[in-house]
Amino acid sequence: MKLFNNFIAPRRQFVIVLSGELEVEVSDGEKRRFGSGGICLVEDTAGRGHVSRVTSTIRCYAAVVPLGDE
Repeated sequence: MKLFNNFIAPRRQFVIVLSGELEVEVSDGEKRRFGSGGICLVEDTAGRGHVSRVTSTIRCYAAVVPLGDE
């Protein structure tokens, strides 16, 4: 399992899972899984960040769409 620990997003962005499965754990311990076609809005640009895990047995590919400043 590939693990990205305590990652802080560089900007607000959408993450769209193209293949595989990704689990995201936020700082309060909540976990969500996103499979192919799943979309996650990432907004933790400060603080403790989040943990991302690839939970599938196949490679996980994702597209990242940065959002403009508010």
